[in-house]
Amino acid sequence: MYEITYQDFLRSLREFSFANSFIEDQMYSLQELISEDEVQLFYPKNFMFKDKPIEETELLIVTKSKVCIVGFLEQGFINLDERSLDSVTRIKISHKNRNASILTICFNDGNTFILDSLNDSQHHKSKLQQKVIEICKYISEVLSNRI
Repeated sequence: MYEITYQDFLRSLREFSFANSFIEDQMYSLQELISEDEVQLFYPKNFMFKDKPIEETELLIVTKSKVCIVGFLEQGFINLDERSLDSVTRIKISHKNRNASILTICFNDGNTFILDSLNDSQHHKSKLQQKVIEICKYISEVLSNRI
């Protein structure tokens, strides 16, 4: 079964970079800032659409100690918002069997990040739903170990 991984995402970027040097810059920036070996969990928000520009893509990358939110900007730049896992105050999940999951990650500064398996992909909804569940379980475990 095909799985959505950080390595697969980088391979996809590499394919797109042949036609767009800005995407190539973004790919190299990602590789410089986030080591593939550190990535525990990965979620590509709005990447799996043929008609959406890369600037609408956001990534959630979870390492052993960090939550990284990556945005793609114009002119080949990326934006990296790196937070410690300790900055997560709570998570909320809305789950509908095998159809959809929405995970809201709340941070101690009041910001939130939402993963929505129904709306974040066109043809990979079930795969993204599995990613949402994995991320939820992982962060839940981290939160429960703090007590």
